[in-house]
Amino acid sequence: MNRRPALAAALLIALSLAAATAAQARDGGRDSDHSSDHGSDHGSDHGSDHGSGHGSSDRGGSSDRHGGGDDSRGSRDRDSAGDDSDDDDRGRDLLRRDAATRSASLSIDVDRGVDGHERRQGEVLMIGSDAAVAAVRAAGYGVIAEHRLGAFDEMIARVRLAPGESVERAISRIQALAPEASAAANHLFRPSASGADGATAASPAAAVGAGDSARLGIIDTGADRQWPLLAAAVVDAQSFTGTAYAPREHGSLVAAIGSAGGARLGVADVFDSDAEHQLVAPADAIARAVDWLISEHYPVINISIEGPDNEVLAHVVKRALAANVVLVAAAGNGGPAAAAAYPAAYPGVIAVTAVDEQGRVYRRANRGGYIAFAATGVRVENRYSGASSATVSGTSFAAPRVAAEIAHRLALPSRPGVQDVLLQLQSQARDLGETGRDPVYGWGWLR
Repeated sequence: MNRRPALAAALLIALSLAAATAAQARDGGRDSDHSSDHGSDHGSDHGSDHGSGHGSSDRGGSSDRHGGGDDSRGSRDRDSAGDDSDDDDRGRDLLRRDAATRSASLSIDVDRGVDGHERRQGEVLMIGSDAAVAAVRAAGYGVIAEHRLGAFDEMIARVRLAPGESVERAISRIQALAPEASAAANHLFRPSASGADGATAASPAAAVGAGDSARLGIIDTGADRQWPLLAAAVVDAQSFTGTAYAPREHGSLVAAIGSAGGARLGVADVFDSDAEHQLVAPADAIARAVDWLISEHYPVINISIEGPDNEVLAHVVKRALAANVVLVAAAGNGGPAAAAAYPAAYPGVIAVTAVDEQGRVYRRANRGGYIAFAATGVRVENRYSGASSATVSGTSFAAPRVAAEIAHRLALPSRPGVQDVLLQLQSQARDLGETGRDPVYGWGWLR
């Protein structure tokens, strides 16, 4: 019996089935890619691995007037009372939309250290003199990018790991090659807030009036200069991500709260997206933003961002405080049992927690001896165009209230010193917890 026709028919059937399976896989892949772009539950966003050596001007950046910026920590921001399950969904939606504004960006490769903290893969970060960076380069290390920090007269550099080398080993080698330099993993930080429900909102309160002589720096996502609330307020804007300045909801809301009393703002955009389209800010971008704002003469800087302790960022914070610059940071939204959040927990930084209109602490707020003050940050009215929710909650939205208050007081005609202003705030804060400074409210509530 001739079996060739039967074999040929069987072969044709097999080929047809294989082709159909391949087509189905391709369609399924496209569906999977689409859903991953819009369905992730964790907010993170990284700067591009091939970032430009210079921050991009806001005028050259793309504008997203409907973005929002929050993170996986931020998605835990909720009201201090009541059911907040809806807040999770709105917070995640806001995060995904913020990260989607840079969908064309080169994403950052992320890994986790033995301590569980996220960091940029394949590199370490160092800060030191020109000679320190030269010594590391002479030892055979490749430098991915380096930038001069003009306010500190130091260099910050992203150093590529040697083949097969761990981050920890590279840090040890760099410290041996340049003992005066600081080195660390290039940790990733996230916004310190999320969406909230539609309950009765608390509008941003105006700071004490010194008019437009007050200057406040904002390190966050980009802020929307086309939004009427910010049209006259944002006078300086620059990106430190290696991509164009990108206005987003989170940074716009933080900036609006900071400008409520008429302060002029300088906004440093430090957020980009990772491979999962989530918002993250690398430590090097935050460090460069601090340097830029100091160089532009902003005496107070608000940082509504949280992440792990980082040796390079700690170095920059010390230099900024030594230059008599006030750093205000969100206390974090990890919950009462969470570890300290940085940069808020660095000595000298003014850490701000969030309370509602009744003075009840935000139940997702961090606690600890580093908390300095409390401010309203629960169910804050969200008037941003195309907002993801009617109100927002989180320590992100409490911090700029305190930062603006300090900026306005420093700009008063009497020109009080930083310590004088802080002592004034301590005496005027409403003591809500244990007598004196406590780990929940700090010195108390600044209304």
